[in-house]
Amino acid sequence: MKMKRAGILLLLLAISIAMVRVLVGTSTPASSSSNNRPEIPVDKDCRAEGWTHTLIGESSEAGVRYQLVDSQDPDGYYHLNVVQVDNAGCKALTYPGDDHPILGNHVPYAVAVDLAKASWSRDMETMGGKQQMEQRLASTTVSLDLGDNIDLYSWDLAALDQLGVNYPDYVKPLDEFASRSEAQEYYEPIYTKQWQKENNYDNRFHGAD
Repeated sequence: MKMKRAGILLLLLAISIAMVRVLVGTSTPASSSSNNRPEIPVDKDCRAEGWTHTLIGESSEAGVRYQLVDSQDPDGYYHLNVVQVDNAGCKALTYPGDDHPILGNHVPYAVAVDLAKASWSRDMETMGGKQQMEQRLASTTVSLDLGDNIDLYSWDLAALDQLGVNYPDYVKPLDEFASRSEAQEYYEPIYTKQWQKENNYDNRFHGAD
């Protein structure tokens, strides 16, 4: 009788172990879609594998840390990426190839200002200082999908203000317009006058008469 009971106990133990293995094997990992995070090919730092990454700046809010990273792909092209780090792990808020992410679309406003400030500080240092940056802002149009121009949003202007960098009085942040077409209606006459002045258009026109 004792041998029979021992056999039954061993059988129950084996069944229990098998059930545990099944449950463990079918459980959902913490990094799966259960937390609504996109499945993207990233390394342990939530940055694209095989790329070279340089931290530009970081900022925290509500226990979450955000980083602005300059990433160089294997072909030598640079891309700005935004990464979020929290207790649940980390994830990329932008994808490789999103060269100029609109910060305010991905992070809280105060964080966007901090990251923009870090980015503008780096650009200013690269260009040679505040004066060179102000000259660039005075001579380059705000981006309206018209070429290699500058995107200026409210967090950019707040960052420039904190850095003490002056920009033209006519500049309005793109996120204050209801649409890109509304921004274009505002900026195009300004840019036309700028172009005419820089190319001495009026003098050449009147001289032809």
